[in-house]
Amino acid sequence: LLAGSALASAAAGYSAVVVGRLLVGVGIGAGSAVAPLLISEVAPTHLRGALGSSNQLFICVGILAALCANVAFGPAGWRATFALALVPAAAQLAGSLVVATESPSWLAAQGRTAEAAKAAKALWGEGA
Repeated sequence: LLAGSALASAAAGYSAVVVGRLLVGVGIGAGSAVAPLLISEVAPTHLRGALGSSNQLFICVGILAALCANVAFGPAGWRATFALALVPAAAQLAGSLVVATESPSWLAAQGRTAEAAKAAKALWGEGA
C-alpha cells in the first residue's frame, strides 16, 4: 500500500499512476481477505462478531474518507489524494509491526507449540 500510494502520488506519467493503483489494489484486496481471517482466529469468542463488523465498518469509513478527499481536493489535486493514502497505509504497517501477533492456531499447526502458548497467553490471558 505504501509503495503504490507513493508511486501514484509522485507519478510522472499515466503508466506510473496505473502501476501505483495496481499495487494499492492488490494490497487492499489481500488485506480484505486476510484481515477477517486473522480476526476470526485471534479474537476472543465474545468479541469476534463485533470485531468482524468493525472491520467492515472501517472499510466503509475509509471509502467515504477517500471520496471526501477527492471532492475536497478536486480534479487538480489528484496527487494530494494519492499522497493522503499514505497516512492509513503507514498506520496499518506500524500497527501490524507493533501490535499484531501470529495466530496461535497457525503456530500450533507448524509444530511451534511453545510459541503458540505464548501467543495465546498474550491474546487471551492466563488459562488460554
